[in-house]
Amino acid sequence: MVSIILSIISLVFAAASVGFTIYSYMDTKNREKKDNIVNYKSRYFQIVFDDYLLNKIPEERRYIRFNEVNRLDDFQGLINCLSDMRVSALYFKYDNNDFYTEMKNITQELEDYLSECGNKSYDKDDQYQVMRNINEKVIRLYSCINEKYLGL
Repeated sequence: MVSIILSIISLVFAAASVGFTIYSYMDTKNREKKDNIVNYKSRYFQIVFDDYLLNKIPEERRYIRFNEVNRLDDFQGLINCLSDMRVSALYFKYDNNDFYTEMKNITQELEDYLSECGNKSYDKDDQYQVMRNINEKVIRLYSCINEKYLGL
C-alpha cells in the first residue's frame, strides 16, 4: 500500500516536472519571438529616424537665429525637415498609429510655433524665451521618438 502511494506521488511529481519544463520552453520561445519582433521593428526606427535625429534636425536648428530687425530667421529649413520626416515616417501611421499621431502633433506644433514666431519682432528678453521654447519642443520630439524606440 505504501509503495502504491509513493508511486502515485512520484507520478504526480514527474507530471508536474514535465509540465513545468514544457511551460518554461514555451515561455522562452514566446520571449524569443517578442524579442525578434522588437529587434526587427527597431530597424525601422533606425532607417527612418537616425539621420533626422543625428544630423538633419540639429543642423537645421543650428541655423535659426534672430536677424537685425529682431525677427526669427532661417527657420524654414527646420520646418521643411520636420515635414520630410513625417512623410518618411508614414510606415508608423499603419504600424502604430498612436505613436505616429503623437509624433505628427509634436512636429506640427513646432512648425506652427516657428511660423508664428517668424511673423513677429521680439525684444532681447523675449528672444531668449523663444529660443528656449524651440529647444524644448525639439527635446519633446526626441523624447517621443526615443521612448517609442525603447518600448517605454
